[in-house]
Amino acid sequence: MTHIANNRKRRPPRSLPNAERRPSRCGAILIIIMVCFTLAAAMFVVLARLALTAREAADTQQWSLQAQWLAEAGLERAAVRLAGQPTYTGETWTITASELAAKNAGVVRIRIEKVAGRAAQHRVTVEADYPDDPVHRSRCTKQTVLEDRYEKQS
Repeated sequence: MTHIANNRKRRPPRSLPNAERRPSRCGAILIIIMVCFTLAAAMFVVLARLALTAREAADTQQWSLQAQWLAEAGLERAAVRLAGQPTYTGETWTITASELAAKNAGVVRIRIEKVAGRAAQHRVTVEADYPDDPVHRSRCTKQTVLEDRYEKQS
């Protein structure tokens, strides 16, 4: 029997250190990917919170401006009512959202008091809330003194 020699060289079996290196590289890559996703998610959360804060600030500014305009309107309403009705002492004026062409309603409280020692003068205090909500609102208070137009002055 002839033995034919195999000229092919046999590969030595992989050594244990090489076999261990490959999985550790895959594990490191997986950890890097997870860290990148975690950082991206954290940045998304921060940006979402910033957007929400900016939105809330814009709403608060809009509410404040609307409350100021309602207070001005309340002063004008009080002056007109007092000129036509000398016994007018004030009211709570509720303005619907549709009247304001807005999403929310507003409320204006008007209070009229005689000025002590000045028979022909009235102190008008107006408190406007927008929106008409007991907690989440902007409030503007204005005060002025009005002279009676109907009373004779000497």
